[in-house]
Amino acid sequence: MEKELIVFLAMLGVFLLVFITAMTVVFCVKGETPDMLIQYTLGAGGVEAMLLAGIKVSKVLAGEREEPAGRASPCATCLRAPSSIWTPF
Repeated sequence: MEKELIVFLAMLGVFLLVFITAMTVVFCVKGETPDMLIQYTLGAGGVEAMLLAGIKVSKVLAGEREEPAGRASPCATCLRAPSSIWTPF
């Protein structure tokens, strides 16, 4: 999961670099700023950031924890009890 996050953030960084470069070129060539394009692009990024933050907050509130691959959850280990405790009535 962490590798996917790093790849996503790298792609986002490359997009922002290209976008800023394109806006600079448009400004230098035409002498004006494409206000609508900038507004909607940055607005979409803000909405996406809010949605991702909402997902993360809901996972934290739900108590989900990310476990490293190939490793048992410490809670699962602690919850295992001797079979004598769990005998039927």
